Amino acid sequence: MSLFSMLRVGESGTKAAQYGVNTVSENIANVNTPGYARRTATQETGPSYRIGSLEFGMGARTLSAQRVVDQTLTERTRRASAGASYAESRSSHLARAEAVFADLDGAGLSPAIDRVFDSFTRLAAAPQDRTARAETLAAATDFATEISRYGTDIRNERLALNDEVRNEVDAINRITREVAELNRTIGSSDPKPNDLLDRRDALLDDLASRVDIDVLQLDDGQVSVNLRGGPGLVYETHSTPLSVQTNVNGMVEVHQLNAGADQDLTAQIRTGSLGGILATRDEDLATVETQIDQYAFDFANAVNTVHAAGYGADGVTGRNLFTAPTQVAGAAAGMSVDAAVAGDPDAVAAATDPLLLPGDNRNATALAALKDQASVGGQTPGAGFRGVLQEMGDRLASASLSAESTGLARDQLQTMRSSLEGVSLDEEMAALIQYRTAYQAAAQVIRTADELLQETINLKR
Repeated sequence: MSLFSMLRVGESGTKAAQYGVNTVSENIANVNTPGYARRTATQETGPSYRIGSLEFGMGARTLSAQRVVDQTLTERTRRASAGASYAESRSSHLARAEAVFADLDGAGLSPAIDRVFDSFTRLAAAPQDRTARAETLAAATDFATEISRYGTDIRNERLALNDEVRNEVDAINRITREVAELNRTIGSSDPKPNDLLDRRDALLDDLASRVDIDVLQLDDGQVSVNLRGGPGLVYETHSTPLSVQTNVNGMVEVHQLNAGADQDLTAQIRTGSLGGILATRDEDLATVETQIDQYAFDFANAVNTVHAAGYGADGVTGRNLFTAPTQVAGAAAGMSVDAAVAGDPDAVAAATDPLLLPGDNRNATALAALKDQASVGGQTPGAGFRGVLQEMGDRLASASLSAESTGLARDQLQTMRSSLEGVSLDEEMAALIQYRTAYQAAAQVIRTADELLQETINLKR
């Protein structure tokens, strides 16, 4: 091995150490940068040559700074993120909707139900008292107003989620467009730009929190992204956007135009924050809305059946107390006191026999008795409404428990991923000392080779 070879070996050592110091410096500078995956300087043994039976190495060759990532752990974290985001989204939206059913300070539907039947009882005690009749009309009006508010508010909560569906779809399309653009740059670059790989992984993490995805790493460094078990969102440099359409029920659906065919993907999106929004709107709140509508339908029909059989103080029969609902859907929001009795206390049917007016109270007694009869969906009116409340409470409790458990699982995986990919200042300081020592040693090799060359030159003088 010649002295000039020693110089080249020493030089390669200083370059490798300098590159290592630069890599460590970048890690330290980005210790607090979100989405940054720490780098490690990679190098390999330089080419060697032989002189006779002896083999001499030519030092080290620096390759590049590689990102420290574990694709399997990354995929597990993204899967957990989709599940946790689904549960958290569902829990938060249900918590907001539950406020519709809050009965505070004597307001709400539960007290209104009691006031209706209490007014029937007072009417039975004094059927000839016009004030008692007016109180019955007032209680019926309050009940109709409250249940109409419940039906309207639940419907509005569902409609409000349409805007969130649109926002999520817009965000998903923005992410997939940017991933396709990054694919173009990454695929044509060699070596692969680490900053762009970081940015793409951050985008895929964000996307995975919104919908469950499959990410396939391609040979040229690009990625292909599909909805899990569904169509593609990104293939190499092309993205296929999602779109929204409003169905006949006023609910926004998620669609995609793929190969000329329009696909409704709404039912396939079962995880992620978008899945949580859709589940809350189309399952949780839809069920509660149907139950409150069914309750209003049954309550109105039960009371109307008894009321229409009786006689008002004016001797007229066949009048409903509430406007008769024609169908279950929308029955709660459309609830009102029937126009035939509204504002007319004499129209309240307290009597069973017109010949016994005004003192006959038997129909008022029958109306009051509905409070303890299984007249609403096989339950008493009070129990029937408590069943609606319990359905809402059970769904919220289940969503909250799921959010807590899936959140813990996601956080644990994120901690594992951060411990691998994140920057540890202690480790970087140790590496910095290691590279500095290596640089000093390589520099010493150069100095030694230089001294030997000088001595050799002096010998020839």
